[in-house]
Amino acid sequence: MSDNKIKIYLFDKDNLTKTLIENYINELNINFELIKEADFNKELVQSDDSYKFIFIAHNDELEAKENDIKILADDSKNILFMLLNEPNSDLYVKYLRLGVKEFLIKPLVKDNFIKSIKNNYKPEMFINKNANTNSKIVVVSSQEQSCGKTFFAVNIAKEIADITKEKVLLLDFNNGLNNVSFSLDIDPAYDTNYFILNTNSKNYEKVFSNVSCFKNSSMYIISNGLYTGVDDNINTNDIENFINYIRKYYKYIVIDVNQNIDIMNFILYANSDIIMYLITPNLTSCEKNHKYIENNFTGRKIKIILNKYKPKDELKLNEIESAIGYDIFEKISMNLSVSLGSASRGKTIREINPNSDIAASFNKIAEYIIYRV
Repeated sequence: MSDNKIKIYLFDKDNLTKTLIENYINELNINFELIKEADFNKELVQSDDSYKFIFIAHNDELEAKENDIKILADDSKNILFMLLNEPNSDLYVKYLRLGVKEFLIKPLVKDNFIKSIKNNYKPEMFINKNANTNSKIVVVSSQEQSCGKTFFAVNIAKEIADITKEKVLLLDFNNGLNNVSFSLDIDPAYDTNYFILNTNSKNYEKVFSNVSCFKNSSMYIISNGLYTGVDDNINTNDIENFINYIRKYYKYIVIDVNQNIDIMNFILYANSDIIMYLITPNLTSCEKNHKYIENNFTGRKIKIILNKYKPKDELKLNEIESAIGYDIFEKISMNLSVSLGSASRGKTIREINPNSDIAASFNKIAEYIIYRV
């Protein structure tokens, strides 16, 4: 079992709050440690250098400790929640000025509590410090529908395998129809959930012998079936143990994540070596993606891939870069004859047309991952 836990500090004289937080957090399948004290204690929090949620119940004694609250709020590793007995606009204003992120009314309501927690996840909370680091994890992400994310993941994984001849795992965490199985026209006997839930099995070697090899190449595939998502019974420990296990056996792991803003994706982001983030030439989508990137990937290794690029499009590259707030790392041209041929036949771009401009783009990106990440 992973020792990686989210720390939760609760400063409240009321024991009911502790019970409610434990019950609600358990529903999120989060591996956590709850530390409760009756009175607010800045020094206790400062002695812990990890990322943490801090819940402080308002009382009259806090007035003398406002500077302590601000000091904690100024540390980016601390996320402060103020617990109030009833709505109070004056207290909202005062604590917002001190840096408090969220306000919750006691007794805690489950839906409000869970929403507040989800709104304040940070990928860094889920970094597995004991992870095996002999492999490279590439996460392919986007908040944009129909941007070609799975198409990209499939082709970059195969390109890395073809260049290095090393074992490359293409890992499908996608939901719904447009996943790896659909793109490669395969029907896996065992889905992603099966492998995650059996990582700690006594027969794990036999379990992982069922990972599919793609057309006798060095690319292996763990994929969901059509319309299959991640099992609700899978928790953070399961994900972390699974990731740490596959790191031991695959030199490169390419993960196609879903578009959910959830704890599973944050674990994958946190343990990645690089994030390939796909956008298309659309200013509205770029602005939406910009907000998502700023909220979740600040300081992380992220490369922006502009897919479906048309050189003669009226929308210029500098306008796209301005909207997204990042430089474009690589452009993948819109070439319908090649990309549709790939999608309709369950083949990679290199199998369809190795001399195409799209194939050249994938080669360039793969070489960057292999030699520079």
